[in-house]
Amino acid sequence: MAGASNCVLAVDIGTQSTRAALVDPAGTILDVAGSPIDLFAPHPGWAEQDPEQWWDTTVANIAAVMARNPEARVAAAGVSAQMHSLVAVDAAGRSLTPRSAIWSDKRCLDQVAGFAGRADAGPLSRLAGNQPLPAWAGFKMAWLRDHDPDAYRAADRLLVAKDFINLRLCGVAATDPAEASGTFLSDTATGQWSPALLDAVGVD
Repeated sequence: MAGASNCVLAVDIGTQSTRAALVDPAGTILDVAGSPIDLFAPHPGWAEQDPEQWWDTTVANIAAVMARNPEARVAAAGVSAQMHSLVAVDAAGRSLTPRSAIWSDKRCLDQVAGFAGRADAGPLSRLAGNQPLPAWAGFKMAWLRDHDPDAYRAADRLLVAKDFINLRLCGVAATDPAEASGTFLSDTATGQWSPALLDAVGVD
């Protein structure tokens, strides 16, 4: 394959499928592989996926494009994903729940209502730069605390989909400002985790 050296390996975790692509320095997609993933709705308003399926299909997608392009050399990798999902992992990076609530999951409406009923909900929402909504990962953390306390207590990290895949790829648990803003736990002015928001949402 011409131009296959020094490629970027691009990985994406969507709501219906996962993908991996080889992209040359000019931004041309040289090859792509994809896999469907399952979406579960065991109760009204719930939307779940298996984070291990995100990982297994990502590995399969990467293997497929690399097998078809054995001369390709990967200079960098980049991961994008559906935002606001929640994956509780142990110290070894293993998921502690069989499925994760994704961005469209509404199970944490009670946690959102509890926050919205606070006298200081307005100033805190301005601090977060968002209105309180069930999409945000911080409220999903609060739901996990209330409804699956064993997993919450056992969690070494609470990650979203992109950060979970990055942890598996490189062994580092980290996030970025865009993902942090989607937790409702980050101070929009400073870009740092907010003690006031953590306390108000009630997560560690």
